[in-house]
Amino acid sequence: MSRAYALSPLRVRITEQVTINGIDRGSSANFTIPDIQYVDTGTVTIPDVATRIFTFGGAATTRSWAASKLKYLRITNMDTSTSVDIRVAATDSYWVRLKAYQHLLLGDVGVDAQASSTAAAPSYADISTIDAKTASGTSTIEYVLALI
Repeated sequence: MSRAYALSPLRVRITEQVTINGIDRGSSANFTIPDIQYVDTGTVTIPDVATRIFTFGGAATTRSWAASKLKYLRITNMDTSTSVDIRVAATDSYWVRLKAYQHLLLGDVGVDAQASSTAAAPSYADISTIDAKTASGTSTIEYVLALI
C-alpha cells in the first residue's frame, strides 16, 4: 500500500560570523528546496576501514535511495579530534577529509572526478555510493538527507 506525504520546503541557512580588526567579515546564505517528501537524519559510527554509509540506486532501503530523488545531504564529523575521510563515488570518485566538526554539503549534484588534468569538459554521473573511514580509531558522523 503506497502512502502520499505532504510536500514541504526545506529551508537551509548557512552563517559565518567573524570580526577582523573590528570589521564584520561574516556572511550568510539562505536557500529553499521545494517539494521535499522525505527526510532522514541519524548518526553512524565510522571505523578505520572504508565503510559504506549510503547507497543511491534503485529502490529505497536502509540508507539507500534513488539518486534522482536526492536534493540535500549534510554530513558532519561529530568527533572532537579524529578526522573522517568521505568518498563520494559515481563512475569516478573523490575523497574529502572532514576534521572535527566540519561538514560536507551536497545538493542535487552529479559527480565527475578525473585523475587527468587534461579533460576538456566534465562528464557528470549520479552519485552511486558514499563511503567513510577514519585514519585510526572510530568517529561518529551525523547526517541529514532530504529527498523529493
